Amino acid sequence: MNKIAAPKIFQPPERRFWVCRAQSGQFLEHFFRHEVIAMGHIDPMRSLNFSETFEASKDKIEKYFKSKSEILDRTATNHLNQVLHFIADAKAEDLVLTVGGGSILIGKILSDAFFEKKNLYIKKGSGKKEKEVEMTQYLRRKVKWVKTIPRWGMPYSLSKGITGNQTFFNLDGYEDEIYSMISPYVYKKGELVTNLSILREKKISTYHFSKLGLTFLKAEFISKNWESLSQIKTIDELEARFISFCEEGKYDSSLVAEFSSPGRTSNALITTAIGAAIFALILNISLSGGELETDWPVKFKAKTNELIPHESRVKFFNALTEFGFDYLRDWLLKDSKNLQDHLELKQPEGDFEILESPGQLIDQPKASLPDNVC
Repeated sequence: MNKIAAPKIFQPPERRFWVCRAQSGQFLEHFFRHEVIAMGHIDPMRSLNFSETFEASKDKIEKYFKSKSEILDRTATNHLNQVLHFIADAKAEDLVLTVGGGSILIGKILSDAFFEKKNLYIKKGSGKKEKEVEMTQYLRRKVKWVKTIPRWGMPYSLSKGITGNQTFFNLDGYEDEIYSMISPYVYKKGELVTNLSILREKKISTYHFSKLGLTFLKAEFISKNWESLSQIKTIDELEARFISFCEEGKYDSSLVAEFSSPGRTSNALITTAIGAAIFALILNISLSGGELETDWPVKFKAKTNELIPHESRVKFFNALTEFGFDYLRDWLLKDSKNLQDHLELKQPEGDFEILESPGQLIDQPKASLPDNVC
């Protein structure tokens, strides 16, 4: 069996979310290779210096759009507002999505806006057919791309949210959907959201999905009652307490599922920091049937942030040991056994170092784009 260390729980900072289109996907690879997002709405301007005040820059941009027509018509006003959003409203540390072909790029904005009259190039083809493809679009921001996913892996509600004809627009209402593609556990403002992808393309049985719901409830039960584990003597007593917990409505978990092919599920739970960490650990054990690593008390934390004081982690580990980890695991696996195989569950993955580290550009090997990215 696989050994389970402490799950990584993502604690997102306050930030906003944006979409920047890549000219109908035409410049998606330019965005990726050069680590930028860009707009071409003010390319004809000779220069634009953002070291001056924003009001001065805004005045020049407004004059540019007005020069194209005596009054700002609806289209010009729309373009003007998008440019101002790009320059002033988006900030470093915000997340940005761009879409092209069959792929979505998710990245973190690293810089303020800048105007650079320099074409960017990528090479396409090979041998005698190799050619350079240029991108103008001089209004830019530097970005660190943290994830590339196939478009079919996007939540349905988000796929609707990114529709439209604007080049740059806000996506603040879709924070949960965006993080669901990056992290299995997101803890923010006292709520833990657990994200799982269901990769099974065949029909999903009601029986197995109900077992998934029970698995979530068992993890919540342990996260709320771990301090009394040492008082429970038998598996039957543990089961009886769990049934009472459910029948008396003491649970707070709410499960949402999306049954596309493939689909996804998320579970929201209002809980404390220690409850969040224990829930995540118990769920990972349930879904993998694994064993705890021997240095678990040291690793039982969320990334570099201490969600739980060391003494609390050790206290939980001791309670788990006193009750009997093997007994607890057998009780958990009674409902979660074969779930992984039947539902083909997968936890999303993302780059926590980049997402959690403000103001840091972390050097990493270049990722490769899927063949269908453009």
